[in-house]
Amino acid sequence: MFFVYSGITSGLLLGSGIGNVKVSLIKTTLENGVKAGSLLLGGVALSDFLLISIVNAGSSWFAIPQNWEKNIFLGTGILFIVLGSLLLLKLFIETKNTESVQVSGKFKLPFVKGFLINTLNPYNYLTWMGFMVFLNKINADKTDKLIFFFFALLGMLIIDGLILFNIRRANWLLKYSRQLSILNALIFIALGLKLLI
Repeated sequence: MFFVYSGITSGLLLGSGIGNVKVSLIKTTLENGVKAGSLLLGGVALSDFLLISIVNAGSSWFAIPQNWEKNIFLGTGILFIVLGSLLLLKLFIETKNTESVQVSGKFKLPFVKGFLINTLNPYNYLTWMGFMVFLNKINADKTDKLIFFFFALLGMLIIDGLILFNIRRANWLLKYSRQLSILNALIFIALGLKLLI
């Protein structure tokens, strides 16, 4: 049950952040309807599934020598703290207004757009890799890892689905995008600290 609970909690927390995917999902759905938003969300889900598969495959293919593990945990923890801190710094110096939902043109290929937005974001790779390092640290077996990632992805999809089917209310989230992005940055920092302990 630990991996079910921790997976879905991690997914819900990550899903609550406002990033490029959320903004694109809200704008696409408002401009082109729920069907277009669903296609974009499908592209994002496929991207996350592939990233998780790559991370799991990499963990299985490359055995890490026992004496390297401590250094890997330390390095990954420091990296996550630095990334979270950079996200916070970016938020405090950023002047761009994210409340507007006006966009030019229509998204003709929302599925491809969702896939590319998610796949080309390096933070997504680092997030799933960070979770894998954490799972290795607590000696999770292959089944436990699959359960964790399944429920983490499910948690994120729950949040995105709620946004998609309550789009008029979800548009209100853009007003709080700064606060939700701060939450995302704090999650990175917390995960980094956990890896250092």
